[in-house]
This record gives sequence, structure tokens and C-alpha cells, in this order.
Amino acid sequence: MELIEQLETNTVLNRAFELIDIVANITTRNKNADTYLIKPHLSQISRSSGSIAANISEVHNFLSHKFKYSKLSISLSECRETIIHNKVLYKMGIITEAEYHGQ
Repeated sequence: MELIEQLETNTVLNRAFELIDIVANITTRNKNADTYLIKPHLSQISRSSGSIAANISEVHNFLSHKFKYSKLSISLSECRETIIHNKVLYKMGIITEAEYHGQ
């Protein structure tokens, strides 16, 4: 299925919302983490994962291909950022292997 078809059927958006749920569980579970090494990653992964869904949602509201490309480019950048923080949290033992793989 091509990206446009996935966007039209909300497949990508649904996965973005699933990611938000996973991140919310991770941050809730670790909300009392005192370490200065963990909090910045939890905070950033919350922001970047939310931005993915927000930007993909906006793609549905506009017809301009230039605008859609812009929003999808931002989403891709936020995905990369989320992946980096996800990997750090996994290596630190903060998230499980299933969470690391988005399950």
C-alpha cells in the first residue's frame, strides 16, 4: 500500500496514535524517575511522538501537495527523533524490548 493510500485510510495516523499510547505508558510508569539522565529522554519522546500524529492529522485538512509534503517531512523528522530517544531509553533499560519495537 502506498503512503498516500495509507494516509487516506488513516493507517499511518492510527499507528502514530498507537505510538502515543505506548509513550504515555512509558512516561507514566517512569514519572517518578529522579535521574537527570532519564527525564530529558522521556520528555522529548513524549513531545516528538505527539508531533508525529499532529502533523499527519493536518495532512488530511489541506489539498496542497506542497503543504502535505511539508507536514510529512516534519513528521519524518519527528519519527527520527523519537527513534533516537527510544533507542537510548531501551539501552538504559527503561523500556522493554516490545515497547522498543512498538508492540
